[in-house]
Amino acid sequence: MMRRLLLVMLGIALLMSSFVFASGKQESSQAEEAPTIVFQTFLTPGKDSPREKAWGQIIERFTAKTGIKVETNIMPWSEIDPQLILSVQSGNPPDVSFVRDKSFLRAMRANVLMSLDDFIERDYDESRKNDYLLWDQDGVYKGKKYAFHMHYIPVALYMRKDLMEKAGLEAPRSWDEFVKVGKALSSQGNIAYLFAVSPAQPTALDYLQPMIEGRGGKVLTEAGKAGFQQEAGVETYKFLKSLIYDHGISPKSTATIKYDEVTDAFSAGRVAMVIEGAHRYKRIVNALGEENIMLARIPGVDVSLPSPTSVAGWNLGIPRGSKHPEAAWEFIKFATGTEAQIIYTKVGGQIPVLKSVLNDQYFRSEEGAIAGWFVEYMNTAGSLAIGPPTYSQLNELMSVSLQEALSDANSDVEKILAQSAEKYNSIVDSQ
Repeated sequence: MMRRLLLVMLGIALLMSSFVFASGKQESSQAEEAPTIVFQTFLTPGKDSPREKAWGQIIERFTAKTGIKVETNIMPWSEIDPQLILSVQSGNPPDVSFVRDKSFLRAMRANVLMSLDDFIERDYDESRKNDYLLWDQDGVYKGKKYAFHMHYIPVALYMRKDLMEKAGLEAPRSWDEFVKVGKALSSQGNIAYLFAVSPAQPTALDYLQPMIEGRGGKVLTEAGKAGFQQEAGVETYKFLKSLIYDHGISPKSTATIKYDEVTDAFSAGRVAMVIEGAHRYKRIVNALGEENIMLARIPGVDVSLPSPTSVAGWNLGIPRGSKHPEAAWEFIKFATGTEAQIIYTKVGGQIPVLKSVLNDQYFRSEEGAIAGWFVEYMNTAGSLAIGPPTYSQLNELMSVSLQEALSDANSDVEKILAQSAEKYNSIVDSQ
């Protein structure tokens, strides 16, 4: 009887085991199943913009290769960094997040990112490290690496090539030439030049930094205090003011215009020149046609010395408290690796972070040559975008002060900048 009972029980066990393995629901299989990670981003993968299309492909290939699924937490780009800090502090962070490089030190001060050094030591050899541009500078804090750039955003002067050729104009090399070109374009009924000033979306530093540095100045001193109120900063503000009141190149309404509105106006064909980042090139040519766009280095005081391009970008980091740090690291490795970087360049129109990517045949094509042009500008006249822990306050103060300077033809630029510098220095001293 006992032997028969054992045989029955063995049969039942074999039957249940067969069912469990056939259905794939055994506990060990569940434990080994790849996780779903939450990615905090301002881009909707697979949507209409070039970068969104590229991210759709990158995530699709990442999941196909690793089995790790990606759930996106999407918000406006200006909210990414404050929401990252809040999510970590509340104990509910995403697994991986964009981090604006200009806000990186703020994130480190808030202690919201994991060090990636253990992952790097395990998975990267020296040749792979050396393939990254600016490896020792990007995402590094007190000797440890916390984030990887996904792409670089150097800025340049964008011009309507069709309008320039119609007027018989060449790209300006100096600010004096810029004024002459702007006046000629204005005489055709165009808004010659538009720039964003509104503190509602503060981005003034994107063009103020190269303009101030091109005049031999610095936005901040070596000690981290205000330097923008010095001669080069005053000259820059007065020059921008002159474009409205003296030369009629820019409309007075520019003082209230936001960054996205500038790009939209240029893409819609309502503006002839803007200073814009490489990340918007693909979107602009899709709207206006590549044959109608030309790029130039930002003019300088002298025709032989252009202003530098400020180089910014978005990092990828793993927030403290990530539920799936290993999977998040695999995501960062893939997104900043060769396959994804080629997609991000070809489809998204972005500037890659890997030197080896430039060996791809694509960069010998007419379309790919644009990325090569930006890389050359970066290498010969590049300046990393400043990003102190007080970056948000600095950017807002400079936007507010510029708006005040542009609001009145009789504004006292020196006084406005001196007051703004005093406010900024008090913020730095209080930190």
